[in-house]
Formats: sequence, structure tokens, C-alpha cells
Amino acid sequence: RGLGDVYKRQAADYECASEAMALGAHHVTHLYNAMQPLTHREPGLIGAAADDPECMVELICDGYHIHPSVIRTTFKMFGSERVILISDSMRATGMKNGTYELGGQEVTVKDRKAVLKDGTLAGSATNLFGCMCKAIEFGVPVDQAILQPREIRQEVLGFMTEQGLFIQVKRQIFFW
Repeated sequence: RGLGDVYKRQAADYECASEAMALGAHHVTHLYNAMQPLTHREPGLIGAAADDPECMVELICDGYHIHPSVIRTTFKMFGSERVILISDSMRATGMKNGTYELGGQEVTVKDRKAVLKDGTLAGSATNLFGCMCKAIEFGVPVDQAILQPREIRQEVLGFMTEQGLFIQVKRQIFFW
């Protein structure tokens, strides 16, 4: 597996996504965000990812990006071994409520929710540990939620050092 075979925020239909997965694209970032929704007639990228047993999906579990019911359903649909919890955190993560900057845009953070002036989500102000705790709060079994940050990231990303695991991906740094 490699990071080269990744789908990110795509509006691909089921057929296109299935074809790409057959060619080796077995990783979907930010599942549900800016994607064609899964429907009974047009399953889109989400349906194709669910049908591909090799496909791993990233799930933002900050309490704002995705409804708790959808978090639970995703774990049931994909199985915990194929779901990677992520935070989508921005530089205001861990900071007090206030106004911050992201890519030249003003972001307001209140109770870990980061929004632009028009109310659009602007990433997350929740760290990965907070996302794991939210998953448990939403009803994901503890053993499945705890599995996510270490073992699945290690397997999928494959960056291992003798001192432990160090990963730098998408402006986020994870230490174990």
C-alpha cells in the first residue's frame, strides 16, 4: 500500500471509482466530505469503497463533520480494520475559543468547531485523541476506536522507525 493510490474528496460515480480501485487506488480520504452521497441508485465513491475489500477509508470524527449515526454505520459497513480515524485538525487545535487564520482566511473556533465567516467548516480544532474519544462517545466499541490511531495507520502508511512510529501526513504529525 502506498499514499500514491488515494482518492480525495471526489465526485466520482460508482463505475469510475470501482475502475480506479481495480487499478490499485485503495484509500479514500475524508470519507463523505465533498463526495456524491451514497444513495440506493447512485452509490458513488462511497459504495465502491465499501465493495472493495482492500479499500481503507479516513473518517473525521470530531463531532461536527459527520453525524454520530453515520460514524457508527461506517464502522459497521467497512469494519473497524478498514476505517482510519483522522482529525482534519488545523493550527487552532488545542487553542482557546477565538479567531485564527487558515490559508489566509479568518476562522472562528468555538468549542472545537472551526468555521469560516460564511459558516463553512474550516477543518477541525479537535486532535486525534479527541476524535478517538468522540468515536467511543458515539458508540464505537472501545477496542475498535483504540485500534485506529496506531495499528491501522502503521499498517497503511508503513512509516516505521526503530524508535517507534513517526508520521507526517497532510500537515499533521503523529507520534507513538
